[in-house]
Amino acid sequence: MPELPEVEVSARIVRSTLKSGRIEHIYIKDSKLFRPPKSTHLQYQVDTGLNQFEQSFIWETKDLLALLNGAQPIAPYTLRLGKLMACLFQTKDQRVLCLFARLGMTGKFVKRSANTEPHKSTKLSFTVVKNSRRGKEKLRLDFLNTRMFGHIWAQCSSQQVHSDQKSVILKAIFDTEVKRSAMGLDAYKLSSQPEAWINHIRAYANHRKVKTALLDQSLFAGIGNIYAAECLFKAHAHPQAKFSQLSDEQLALMAQGLYDAMTATLERSKGKGEVIYGSGVGPQSPFAVYGREGEPCYLCQRPLAFLRIAGRATVFCEHCQEAKT
Repeated sequence: MPELPEVEVSARIVRSTLKSGRIEHIYIKDSKLFRPPKSTHLQYQVDTGLNQFEQSFIWETKDLLALLNGAQPIAPYTLRLGKLMACLFQTKDQRVLCLFARLGMTGKFVKRSANTEPHKSTKLSFTVVKNSRRGKEKLRLDFLNTRMFGHIWAQCSSQQVHSDQKSVILKAIFDTEVKRSAMGLDAYKLSSQPEAWINHIRAYANHRKVKTALLDQSLFAGIGNIYAAECLFKAHAHPQAKFSQLSDEQLALMAQGLYDAMTATLERSKGKGEVIYGSGVGPQSPFAVYGREGEPCYLCQRPLAFLRIAGRATVFCEHCQEAKT
């Protein structure tokens, strides 16, 4: 599955491409990319806190084309929580919509010059016109979905929206999907606030095993196998320990490890158009433990160990992350 930084990179690409631009052309390849959320419990009534309104769910190709034709990007252009992102538009009939995307293992948004040949895996494409110092610039925003694990759908207000309500209603639509899919707090944002991180764990996960709890998207939205391994190493925590066995100092170190590892990935990926992990494994890996089974620990030089926990590969140091009895 994708990690949070992959989704954040795609969100940044979409944001920078759509900002101050207008949609000139839309291409959609009819495919199973466009499908609704898995749950049948779709919430059609949306509450902004001040009022309620109806929303529609759109995933048929012809309906998406009709809705997006003439639509315009509106600020802040994207929303993201964990591994869920949405592109924000106003339709030509003055409704607002969130074009939701779950990237799956190989989905991503890329920015290209409008005259480049589309990649064979392109399933959705926007031609965007922007004004620059050199005059009008045409860009193309493509969604690639190589192995078809990602999916896209739209959630749109059923009525016209006044300009001063657009951002409020878009956020409310986004929040309905977060709630429907039972997503927890955004892991990147939460890990930047160590005290809130500790309080969240003590309140909701204190008696759970750390590795499986970190991967639970209803607790920590956005953490995958890579960053779970990295933050556990930073905290000197055994992956099968319970949070209750760890000190607040260890939990603070865990938050720091998670935030620093994700930030480093985002910094490496600036201007690259995709997440850059280096080789991802072996001596050239940018990670302390992930993908380095059998290699020397950077702290004690002992070989890193391997466990499979709940079906997921786990690399750690048996010495530096010694289990507490």
